[in-house]
Amino acid sequence: MDILEKLFGSPARVKLMRLFLSNPEAFFEVGEIARRTRISKAGLRREINLLQSAGLIKRKKVNPPSHPPSHKASDGHGKATGGRRKITNWYLNFDFPYRENLKTLLSSDTLLKKNDIAKEFKSAGKIKLLLVSGLFIGSQPARPLTPPHPSSSSDGGRARNAPATTSQMCADKDSRIDLLLVGDNLNRRRIEDRIRTIEAEIGQELRYAIFTTPEFLYRLNMYDKLIREILDRPHERLIDTLQIAP
Repeated sequence: MDILEKLFGSPARVKLMRLFLSNPEAFFEVGEIARRTRISKAGLRREINLLQSAGLIKRKKVNPPSHPPSHKASDGHGKATGGRRKITNWYLNFDFPYRENLKTLLSSDTLLKKNDIAKEFKSAGKIKLLLVSGLFIGSQPARPLTPPHPSSSSDGGRARNAPATTSQMCADKDSRIDLLLVGDNLNRRRIEDRIRTIEAEIGQELRYAIFTTPEFLYRLNMYDKLIREILDRPHERLIDTLQIAP
């Protein structure tokens, strides 16, 4: 248990505060919060109620997404009742007096943990290069973490966190890589799980890329624009057996 977890009395509370403070514009349902933070719903309700009573977060009830007329509830006589239950969303209270102080404290603690990242991927394959940038070295502002929405990889939509291939990597032209992983015999499912764990800890989504060693070296030797952009931007190499020149 780290210092902040001891001070705040709960690792779940620290995760929850990071989620809201790092995504001040976002609205979250309980199910989404549980998925992002990996906190059990039973414990989550207690922590949410505590943060609400402290004034850090607020709730707002909204109408559920509309459905075609054929999907509306009926009163048994063929008439639509229109009585769908509203959904509770939770969001950050901008008027909380210690909001900025708390955000600074939690963000600083997150950045200090970057040296533990390599340990997360030890069992995911033979890692040749593990590079961190963006959020991990404070070279860019926090990005809002918005609820997921349908997208298609064929229309240029954001590839989100799918393991990167030539077609999937950073479809968002304005994106910045937070983590680059290159290696052999990679267990992509385990990598995905480790990334979800890191995201739950820091309260933000990561933009990342995964390559096999041959694929990465091929793109590097072809002076691939995206690879060069990653290497030319500020970064730290936590693992580097390839000894790639800056």
